[in-house]
Amino acid sequence: MSCERQEAVLWEDDAAFLCIKAPYSEAFNRELRNKIPGDMLAFSRADKVWRINPAYKDVARGIATSNFAEFPANLREAYRALWLVEGAPIEVVQASYRELVSMYKSSEDEAAVQRVALAFRTIKASCNLPLRSLYD
Repeated sequence: MSCERQEAVLWEDDAAFLCIKAPYSEAFNRELRNKIPGDMLAFSRADKVWRINPAYKDVARGIATSNFAEFPANLREAYRALWLVEGAPIEVVQASYRELVSMYKSSEDEAAVQRVALAFRTIKASCNLPLRSLYD
């Protein structure tokens, strides 16, 4: 079972450029190139990330959100709490959850156990999966 998402991750880098990582979409790429001058945006093939000049970040954000759902910040934090990359399959999320809970319980770190449990519930809810389905 996986949690397939058509979402874009948006963030600002150290130089205030808007960075967008999104699934490949010809329509999205075409709209970016049509509405933003070529010297104001760049695509990193290695990272598969668009970098947009701060002057055009509102335009780019609008294009991204009209083509994709934006990856929620609380979900981003949930993946980090489970030591995972954003959008990891639910099977990987579940395995990470189990390992981390086991590790934190053995060190008697109850706050960490609660943080990991909340992260797991947040990700599970974003996939619209009932809790029982993860154990069937």
